[in-house]
Amino acid sequence: MRIILFLFCMIVSSYGSIFYVGSMKSEGIYYSSLNSKTGSLTEFINVAKLTRPSFLSIDSKNKRLYSTNLTNWKNPGEIVAFSINDDFSLKKLNQMSSHGGNPCHLTLSPNKKVLFAANYNNQGSVISYQLDNEGFIKNIASHKLHFGSGNHPNRQKEAHAHSIYPHPKYPYVYSADLGADSIFIYKYDLHSGELNFIKKESLTGNILGPRHMKWDKQGHYLYVLNELDLSLHIFKYIKDGLIKEVHKLSALFDNKNNMNLTAAEIRFHPTLPIIYTSIRDKDDLNRDKISVFKANGDKTKLIDVIPAIVNFPRNFNIDPTGNWMLVAGQRSKNIAIFSIDSHGVPSYINNKYIFPGEPVCIEFFNN
Repeated sequence: MRIILFLFCMIVSSYGSIFYVGSMKSEGIYYSSLNSKTGSLTEFINVAKLTRPSFLSIDSKNKRLYSTNLTNWKNPGEIVAFSINDDFSLKKLNQMSSHGGNPCHLTLSPNKKVLFAANYNNQGSVISYQLDNEGFIKNIASHKLHFGSGNHPNRQKEAHAHSIYPHPKYPYVYSADLGADSIFIYKYDLHSGELNFIKKESLTGNILGPRHMKWDKQGHYLYVLNELDLSLHIFKYIKDGLIKEVHKLSALFDNKNNMNLTAAEIRFHPTLPIIYTSIRDKDDLNRDKISVFKANGDKTKLIDVIPAIVNFPRNFNIDPTGNWMLVAGQRSKNIAIFSIDSHGVPSYINNKYIFPGEPVCIEFFNN
């Protein structure tokens, strides 16, 4: 197996950008390579056997990968640490409990010393871990239960932490809670990772369902994607971790035919002031979309909406060059390739790749 991976490594190292795929109903975590000239992909290679690695976070500089995992719905999930070998295979370092049901998101602090994760089920909670110099999960620094509810009869009976993101410059971390229609704000210790609750910031509106978010590179604005009402809320950073809502807009031009559509992922273009979001069709009527925004704080506007090609695009990502978008179809079990023009608008290039399972997270290894 190691010989095969080494030979594959020799091919992909000159081929393009390496990326890893978290999945469901498959063998675990896979990797492949994107040809930066043609947009073609190499074979998907399984590098870690996990039951449900639904979200990944990569420390490219130190060659480490962290994954959520869920073995069953009754017990708490787990967070698993790996080192990335020279042949792009993964070596398991260790794992720890997520102390909550269905860990659905995780991310690293800017200094790579703290790992944050969000648990969706069992009231919803966030957890922080201190990492040692070798990338091992050293200990649990904090575990914070969320609170509150919303008006959706099924999805908002209680809090459901759906993601967590640190500020790019200051020691604060923000968790989007779908069930409580709120952003939970914490201050964290840069080295120990200990969390201290600051504020629960409620979003203006009703049955919104904040899911994923992104800060701009300067940390001036936080862009929050709402799963349930297909909207983008924009907050401005004020001071001491506090934020203020300054703008809200729809992720679609036409909201008349949006029954059973849900928003999923949000990404920034690596070099352009462009934001992308994905829209999933729960009814499988081919209404899956990628929305394109011109990011400009409170003047942000929707500029294009294109078909996602795949069914149920739970996740997508843009390669480090900014020339290619990979869209993962959870239900169609494939990944579609889009080229991105100089204005940041994606176009499907008639390339789709069958994936051995349900692809639900794509993360690039920017080596």
